[in-house]
Amino acid sequence: MARNSIPIISLLLLLTCSCCKDSRRQNGIQPLWEMVIPTGSSEAIFYDGLRTLPMYKDWLIAHTTIADEGIFQEDNRLCAVNIQTKQVDWYFPGNLDQRVHCAFRGQGYLYKNKLVFRYVKDFIEASKSNRTTLCLNLDTQDIIWETTEDREFTRTGWSYGNGAHVVGNGSECYFIQNENELYRVNLETDSYVKIYDAGEEFIHDFSLLKDSHYLMLFCYESVQNGEEDAFRNIIRIMDVSSLQFIYTRQVVPSAESDSNHFMATGIESDGILYVDIDCYLTAIDWKQDVQLWEREDYWAYTKMDMSVFDNTLMKCGGNATVGYDIHTGDIIYDYRNHGSQYTTFDGPYAYMVTAGAKLEIIERASGIILETITSPGNNQANGGFYGSYPCIYGDKMYIMGDSNKLYCYPKYPW
Repeated sequence: MARNSIPIISLLLLLTCSCCKDSRRQNGIQPLWEMVIPTGSSEAIFYDGLRTLPMYKDWLIAHTTIADEGIFQEDNRLCAVNIQTKQVDWYFPGNLDQRVHCAFRGQGYLYKNKLVFRYVKDFIEASKSNRTTLCLNLDTQDIIWETTEDREFTRTGWSYGNGAHVVGNGSECYFIQNENELYRVNLETDSYVKIYDAGEEFIHDFSLLKDSHYLMLFCYESVQNGEEDAFRNIIRIMDVSSLQFIYTRQVVPSAESDSNHFMATGIESDGILYVDIDCYLTAIDWKQDVQLWEREDYWAYTKMDMSVFDNTLMKCGGNATVGYDIHTGDIIYDYRNHGSQYTTFDGPYAYMVTAGAKLEIIERASGIILETITSPGNNQANGGFYGSYPCIYGDKMYIMGDSNKLYCYPKYPW
């Protein structure tokens, strides 16, 4: 009797163990390595830093901050993390003995050894913009050129204006200054020139179309609507060779709303513009000047990242993640109250840092969540990732986390 019970007990033990989670994977796959970037003493990174974490040689240009004197007393730096030695080789600004009240935000542009990015100087002066565009030689850490805005934020610009990004192709890149001026940079000659002044309009966001021959501007203009502010929203497409606008369209959502409708952002895919206007998503065939469809989108309307894969438009907002059919605008998947702070698209997958600071890997076409990862040392209630977009180089993925930690993971699928 006792002898016969041994196999049964063994079987029960086997079944019990098979139902338990592997402790090594209970928070997702573990990082290949991690490191704390020195000088950081805060538990949270309040600003995005240089969101794209550019890679030059063996340097990953990351972000560090000290916020122990409060949010308007931050000491922010860019730092070159050597992924071979796991050490920081240099900082910008470089004097670590002096507090630096600045904020790094938006997407930079890297060309050879030159990094062009936007940042805010003297962040303690909250009433002033002090937004500066700077070209940095990564080999020498010398400033090649810089230009600072010459006016304060307007109320609408402070609330809605973007202007944090630099976009480019090859030796040319573009940035917005003073909320209404568009500049082009020649990175071979290290010169920049204003190519468009929007006047009373604000340039909220901009991007290059896929073929890089055209620049798409998302503009808005304040108009009177009784006692409330309202906005006239305009799409403009500029031929970068002639610097002439070849397409202009005012976008007016057809559905009624209490919203003021300010221009948010948009992308282009195969000649179709997918434009987000506050709480509405619109698809426009710009070459035919035809609006294809429009959908109310009251959920995914903050911190937006959008991309098209196959027949799915994936839109990631800070409070929701939604997949739309590109032909009809029908919803394929909808994760309400489950959004993304930063999303990186890589082939069929999206690496999404959720509002709960977890890293989720999602199949873009279907919306299936394939993996959920929390940073080591954090429980399921606090994922611990914030401060950067997940960045993929080769077969590795890098991401910033809590307390100025930089993590290196294998690229999915593993």
